[in-house]
This record gives sequence, C-alpha cells and structure tokens, in this order.
Amino acid sequence: MPHSQSSTSLRLLRSLGLLLSVWLAVPAHAVLIDSGDGSGNTTAPADDPGFAHVGKRSLFTAVYLGNGWVLTANHTGVGPVEIDGTVYPEVVGSKVQFDDGALADLMAFRIDPAPALPILPINSNPFLTGESVVMIGHGNDRGAPITECGSIGGYAWSGSKTIRWGTNNVTDYATVVLLGLTTESFYATFNQAGSSHEAQNVNGDSGGALFVKNGGTWELAGTLFAAATFGCQSPSTSLYGNTSYAVDLATYRDQIIATVRPECSDEVDNDGDGLIDFPADPDCVSLEGDREKNPAAPSLGPTGLTALAAALLAGAARARRGLAQRRPLPGRAPGGGDPTMRTTPGRVRTRREPR
Repeated sequence: MPHSQSSTSLRLLRSLGLLLSVWLAVPAHAVLIDSGDGSGNTTAPADDPGFAHVGKRSLFTAVYLGNGWVLTANHTGVGPVEIDGTVYPEVVGSKVQFDDGALADLMAFRIDPAPALPILPINSNPFLTGESVVMIGHGNDRGAPITECGSIGGYAWSGSKTIRWGTNNVTDYATVVLLGLTTESFYATFNQAGSSHEAQNVNGDSGGALFVKNGGTWELAGTLFAAATFGCQSPSTSLYGNTSYAVDLATYRDQIIATVRPECSDEVDNDGDGLIDFPADPDCVSLEGDREKNPAAPSLGPTGLTALAAALLAGAARARRGLAQRRPLPGRAPGGGDPTMRTTPGRVRTRREPR
C-alpha cells in the first residue's frame, strides 16, 4: 500500500525549497557522516547489519541478497558487481524490475559465481517512522564544514571514497515519481548530531543499503535511490535538513522473495511441517533447494486402504487358480505312445484364523 507524507512534512519540503534529485552523472560516493572527521566507519560496526553484502556497481552501489542475486536501484543499470575486492559478472537476461502497480526504481539481477555470503533477511514492517537505521553506501569522505543558504550548516565533499556506514532515523514515508518511475519510499533527515553517526546519502549512493533491527535481527529495509537538497545549495555539498530517500522494501517484499529465493530459503513453511527452510527443514539439502519436501504418495484413507486390500486378495486368488489350471499331469494317449498333457481344476486353500 502506498504511504503518504504527513502534511507537516509536505509543508517542510515546500518551505525549505528542497529539490528531489537522483544521483546519476557523477562518480559514486558513500554516505556522508557527521561524526568525527567524517573519514571513519569504513569497516563493519560491532553490531554488524550486513556490511560485507554491500558492493560497488560501476559508479553506484549494490547489495548482495544471497542465492546469487543482487538488489539495487533500477537507474544504476545491470553489470558486474564488486564485493570485497572480487568482481562478479552479471547473468545476462536475469534482471527483474519490481512494481506496486507502477514500475519502481528497484531491480534485482543475478551474478555468477555466487559470493559465499549468507542470505539477508528483508524487512516486512511497513511502519518504520522513528526507527533507528544504518545506511551503507559507496564512496566519498566528508570535506570542510560550510554554511550556505543563509545560515544552514553542512559539509562539502572531498575526493576520496570508500564504502562507509552511518546512522539516522526514519522521518516519514513518501511516494516518489521520478525518471518516469513511481517508487514507494521512506526518507531520513540529515540533522546536526541527530544520531551517533548521522548520515546523508550523496552522489553514487544509489543502490546502497538501509538496515533496521527487528528484535535481535538486522533486516534490509531500504534501497537508497534519491536525495532532496535545497535550491540554494551548491553542488557536491550536504546541508542539515537534506533528506535521503530509500525504496520501502516492505512494499515490494513478496515480489523480491518470490524472485530471488527458492523454497528452501523463501522464509515460508512450504510443506506445512512447522520447519522453515534449510537447515531447519531436513527435507532441504541446501539453501538453493527448489522444494522443501519431495512429492508424497497420496493418502488413501481407511476406505481406500480397505478397497486396495480386497483388490490385492482377489488378484492373488485369481493368480493361484491360473497356476493350478496350467499345472501339467502325465498321462498316455489312447493306444499307447508318448505321454500327453492334461489338466485338472486347481484347488485354492485358505488360511483361517484360529478360533
């Protein structure tokens, strides 16, 4: 179901003159962070949401879901993906673009061979407003502090880049119409000291990951694809009040799971035995297994079993009579000579239960 921004958020966007834009024609960059000197967070945090799954897709970012599939923004294009220094070729013709009645800026495609990484859980909660999130993208360090648009603080971008993580909180939901695509999304606002490593996505973060914690489990909740900036803002800068937009994966989750997961890793109890996926379900030999259970013989029920037993007994009796009728007995032809063959009706004995 599409989400609508609150009227307060709409007024905020109008009053601040924010311009929604998709990062396209510039080199890729990582999330910009407000903590320290801005160059940290280039290795997985202690409470790791899935840092190793985030890789480079040309000038952009992609996230490895498992089973040989990557997820990214549609406008990044299909091509090789680099994960932890290894480049994995794309499988030609494997692209699937997702929709919620209209095509979204979200797609998945296969890479081969598959990296040795576990499957990422995908968030199903459609109401994340206020939740703490971890954002991971590819590229730029933070540059010098700046003040623009009168008195709004922020940072310029520097030229160095890497994969980096940062934190934020979900502000609200929005339906974004951009590049001819309609994408159900949520967004996070870049606030000064708003969280421990307050982050804003910048050019090239498209396809990056946004994680949320569900109980004790980190889940992939969003795919970064756009940002909103001020009309008075210089290029290659991030100011407080800018917003990062992520595709709401809960909206497209059923399609994603159906596309990228076989039965043994689709998070569904397909055979109704109370056990889900490999390795919990012993009928699955691997995460790539296409079926949780081999087709079973149909159940006959009591009536069917009684009829089957009667048919088998009748068949056995007929077989015995036939053998007896064909049993040869020696004899002589009239007038002597060689023995000839004659038959006699067979007798069938039955075993009775003792009384």
